[in-house]
Amino acid sequence: MKKIVLLFLLITSITQINAQKVGILSGINISNMVMKNELFRIPYDNIYGFHIGALVDLKIKTRFSIGTGLLFNTKGCSIGKEPNNNVTRIYSLDIPITAKLLFPIDKDLALFAKAGGYLGCSIAGSIDKGDEWGGNSDVKWGSDKDSDLKRFDYGLTFGIGMQNKSVIFGLTYNIGLNNIGPDQGYLSNTTNNFFQISVGYMF
Repeated sequence: MKKIVLLFLLITSITQINAQKVGILSGINISNMVMKNELFRIPYDNIYGFHIGALVDLKIKTRFSIGTGLLFNTKGCSIGKEPNNNVTRIYSLDIPITAKLLFPIDKDLALFAKAGGYLGCSIAGSIDKGDEWGGNSDVKWGSDKDSDLKRFDYGLTFGIGMQNKSVIFGLTYNIGLNNIGPDQGYLSNTTNNFFQISVGYMF
């Protein structure tokens, strides 16, 4: 987690010498996980959460900028049917790094598209085992057979949105590329996917 925070501080300190805007962002997360190997692919069910954090927008050209920030994200998935479903919740600090292109409509209103990636580090997590299995437990972080998940994540980010003066509305889809599952042979690849509906304000 220290590496994620230090990277964010480095990025923001570099942008101090350039034209930039800073802002805040929050909204809803719809997340799930996908487990796959060479034989099958299992998408788990969605769960709902939220995100909140700070944004930095570094202007390169009139219509082109580089965006980053530090976001607290909830991720995870649900397995099975209620009331016996198994719900995994992950709490993560993420740094998105995206290229954003503006499409002005008038003086104050513009549409935008963005693409890039994210780096993430999970800081906490829980597993609700449902009524049949009973009880909750904390996620065991690591890569051995006794662990539940790995802490570090990275992936691709794609988004569209609208900006009216300082107010931002955006839709973002994040595709995890890192295998966050423990090393267990044929169950070898588990990834995060999460969709974000966001509202933000740039100062």
